[in-house]
Amino acid sequence: MISLLVCLQLLSVAGLPSSHRAEALEVCRAVADEAQAQGVDPALATALSFHESRLSWNATSRAGAVGPLQILPRWSSCDSTARGCQLWQGVAHLAGWLKRTPTEREAIGRYNAGYRTPLPEKTTRWAGAVINLANKIRGNR
Repeated sequence: MISLLVCLQLLSVAGLPSSHRAEALEVCRAVADEAQAQGVDPALATALSFHESRLSWNATSRAGAVGPLQILPRWSSCDSTARGCQLWQGVAHLAGWLKRTPTEREAIGRYNAGYRTPLPEKTTRWAGAVINLANKIRGNR
């Protein structure tokens, strides 16, 4: 039930085309459920997925990252088409950064850029956009 509420709130504030809403709701609920199972805030995980892939199962980046949370196959034990594994690995990666960093913003930045120090300004701005969306989902405008 929490995943549905988080996803309905996300879809109400995110502005996706109506042609993509069914897939986006499916992806969002899967991400939120996995986040909840791993003890990660579903609002944060779904906001990250929105910014990484626009909640698409089939998203692929120029760098070759795949899926809703943009996992790089070369760093993953997942088959690039294994949806459940992609979700598990993406949320586990986020959970690890949340434990190792002092703020959500830094965790999101590190999720995106890794150990680069300092984080690039573009990455910091991007992380801020993810946090802002998560706060909207949480109702903290």
